[in-house]
Amino acid sequence: MSIAVLPDESWRWSQQVSFLIDKVHQSDFIAALCSTLESFLHFDSLGLVVFSDYCPPELKFTSAHSDQDYFSQTYRPKTCLADPLYQQSTMNIKPGLFRREELLGGAYWNSDFCRQFYRDQNLKDEASILVPVEDGKVALLILARRGGSAEFQPSDWDQLTMLSPIVVSSLRQHMRYRRSESEPQAEDYQRAMAGFGQGKLTARERQITKLLLQGYCAKEIARELGITYGTVKIHRKNLYTKLEISSQSQLFNLFMHSSRQELKSCA
Repeated sequence: MSIAVLPDESWRWSQQVSFLIDKVHQSDFIAALCSTLESFLHFDSLGLVVFSDYCPPELKFTSAHSDQDYFSQTYRPKTCLADPLYQQSTMNIKPGLFRREELLGGAYWNSDFCRQFYRDQNLKDEASILVPVEDGKVALLILARRGGSAEFQPSDWDQLTMLSPIVVSSLRQHMRYRRSESEPQAEDYQRAMAGFGQGKLTARERQITKLLLQGYCAKEIARELGITYGTVKIHRKNLYTKLEISSQSQLFNLFMHSSRQELKSCA
């Protein structure tokens, strides 16, 4: 669908896009992108999450007025539903703008878990722009309306539809440009995952830890390993105790910290 820029907005449009292009190769590009989007429509939170097929989702940016915990809880740790956003983002779907129900899928969207989660987060609406980058990485830019805000209106979706090709192109160029040779690669994370918990966990506990880090829930791990759900829960409790953590979120954080330390020592 083609959406024309209104004549009285042409100058503002031109200025904002020019400003964004100038920032593509700079470290503050994402903040500039947030500012540009804010000049066209209202949102309460903006976050940039990068998904990969070889490591946990990584929260790259939140806007100054964002709730850090919201994005961390929603996108960083994978829940027992194995993070449907991650599953969708790695299925080679086309880049562009998506409504939250388009990414999450009907079955998940209508589940009691989903309804309760979004009620707890006080989320009113969400728009996502999906940007495949390279090397199995996918960037997901999320704009959320929360609290007393209304859902995104048709006029907002028109603005986002108009802006999304520029967002996709500029964000992809920025991420490719900023990617340094020292950035961890797939084999680095695989090596870190293979050694994670060594000396503390049993072979079975490390096997379960690896699957947890890959986003599997306890029931999926039971099916994958051919053991009972109860056995998985016991192993999970034991490995949490040995690692001095109490949740899957903390497991992800511990792994990311451990892997970064290992990569620094090898540099």
